[in-house]
Amino acid sequence: MQSIDSKIYTKEYYLKVCLGSEEFKKTKGRELHPRLRQLLQTIPIPSDAKILDVGCGRGDISYYFANKGHLSIGIDYAEAAIDIAEKLKKISDPKVKKFLQFHQMDIKKLQLPDNYFDVVICIDVLEHLYKEEVPLALNEISRVLKKDGILFVHTGPNRLLYNFTYRWYILPMNKLLTKIDQVIKGKKYNPLPDDPRTPEEKIQHVNEPTYFYLKNLFKKYHFTGKLQIEIGFVKKGKGLRTTVYNALTTLYPLSRFTPINLLFGAIFIGVLRNNK
Repeated sequence: MQSIDSKIYTKEYYLKVCLGSEEFKKTKGRELHPRLRQLLQTIPIPSDAKILDVGCGRGDISYYFANKGHLSIGIDYAEAAIDIAEKLKKISDPKVKKFLQFHQMDIKKLQLPDNYFDVVICIDVLEHLYKEEVPLALNEISRVLKKDGILFVHTGPNRLLYNFTYRWYILPMNKLLTKIDQVIKGKKYNPLPDDPRTPEEKIQHVNEPTYFYLKNLFKKYHFTGKLQIEIGFVKKGKGLRTTVYNALTTLYPLSRFTPINLLFGAIFIGVLRNNK
């Protein structure tokens, strides 16, 4: 079965490219990027929960939960990821270390017991799996997750956004507004790139999802819950110029609502129950 070569996920990738790499280096893994921390705080974690972090990368998310007293097991098929995570564990406080485990493991063949975990964290993993790999991964997640256990999913980018909305609306509108601003202010601004994908994404994101692909996928494997959609390319800020820019380039905040969000959404987030 086709899979991405794990060797492309290097130490440099985890320590320089992945979200939260700066926080990881500054705090030696003890603090998460605010975005990651915000995501994790939305998950209803039962007391004494056993948590599986699939695609754990550097191990900082697993550490976050172990530090809260939860048995936290991180798995990743990339050797570089587990090397970094094990070093994080080695320097951890003994009180945290006893709740923390890391294993090099394939998500399609989890060497873990049935019905063991209360929560499975799956952040930025599914887009790195070929479509034929995803059913095997979800079967394994369902197997190790307790009935009514929680699967937290964060995945993207929305294929419709990147292939259609960005190309035919967001990018042309951005270029137009940039030119107008240049004329008015006499300053040169760089517009958005012609291709929104980074070099890493072009190699690694082999399965860019859509809302309906994910909805049907989770339904097929008996995961229930609402998929939230985050709108892409919204400029941060509260000023009038920023508000007008967002309204014109991303139809924000109108694009927050269905069906427009299906085209302008970038990231899908799900807190799902395992109804096997």
